[in-house]
Amino acid sequence: MFLDASFKKKHLQNFLKNAASISSRDVKNAIFSFVKRPGPQEFLILSRSLTTSSIWISHSILRYLASLYVPSRDKKDFLPDSEDLKILNSIRQKTELPRGVTHERAFQALFHDIQFSHFNGLYQQQVPCPKIKTTLVLISGVFNEIFSTPAFARGAEYISQKSGLKRISLNVSGTKGSEHNSELIQRQLETYLSVHKDEKLWVIAFSKGGVDFLHYLQKNPHFSNEFISGVSLMACPILGTSHLNHKAFQTILKVEKLSHTRGFKLLRKRYDFLAEEFRKALSEDHQADWFKLNHSRLPKNLFYSALAFEAQWHQSHVWMMLTKLFFQSPKPNDGVVDTDRAQYPQYFDGINLGIVPGHHLIGTRSSFYNQEALLEAHLIYLNYLGKLN
Repeated sequence: MFLDASFKKKHLQNFLKNAASISSRDVKNAIFSFVKRPGPQEFLILSRSLTTSSIWISHSILRYLASLYVPSRDKKDFLPDSEDLKILNSIRQKTELPRGVTHERAFQALFHDIQFSHFNGLYQQQVPCPKIKTTLVLISGVFNEIFSTPAFARGAEYISQKSGLKRISLNVSGTKGSEHNSELIQRQLETYLSVHKDEKLWVIAFSKGGVDFLHYLQKNPHFSNEFISGVSLMACPILGTSHLNHKAFQTILKVEKLSHTRGFKLLRKRYDFLAEEFRKALSEDHQADWFKLNHSRLPKNLFYSALAFEAQWHQSHVWMMLTKLFFQSPKPNDGVVDTDRAQYPQYFDGINLGIVPGHHLIGTRSSFYNQEALLEAHLIYLNYLGKLN
């Protein structure tokens, strides 16, 4: 049984229109800023906008043209069986899940159901999206400055329009350590909530942004308990990553061990050019130990959910293909983070939503991954659990 080809073409056509509209707006704003105040930073912003927008539009055009001239081979990969229907009915009716059904299994059934409804106009999802008064906060990860929008911004805009929730994003440095970024998070949240005192926040933190936010929570438990409902981590190295054991990073470590001169130490204190704090935040040894020592100090009134991604090298973005080639891992991973490091350990009371197909860059605005369905599944399931009320 095949997907509704005409509906898929319409979906890709709308995706192309959206890419053209948003890219045009971004480029115009970048040109206006550069003309108004010419400078190196404005030029870099303009160059980034032109590059990312052209890639997004050209990719969208190719996908749309392919849908017109190449016969679709996308098979229907979800048809609710009796167990799926029981799970979805429980979520819709807000009753207990069938005996033995885990969070992972329930989220999988919900995500697949919503995802299929987004690509097939003849199918209606089993659980409607609720109206939510929570404010969604996005936090991005490593090298987020490369991209024009925060991770999962496109999906956040979709569920914002559908559910009515507000959304904001926080600025963090993609190349700094968690100590630095947790302070940035603290200042921005305190500033925002000083004006919006009655709002409750739901944080979606991607990749290293999740590590940064966990460090923030550990340092600000009272404030967090009052204003934050919970945090959903995506592709986050909760327990660090083994990729920093790669020989390229080991070379940097050897340089550090040889650098004991006073001038070198002063230089390192002012400029973290060896990325010591950055590497510490992602190191498997350091971050796993940090979480084990500090998990009991995290705020207790919050919920904590986590989702991992897994992709084979040929299913990944071209950057992720190179990453998988360079940082080879025997474990399942998304190109950057091993799936077992992106889940909460058994000693922590977190909600593991399991592993879904996807590479590490599915949260970019130009990604064809259905991040709208992914975030909608999060919203519906967490609301079902009573976490977003």
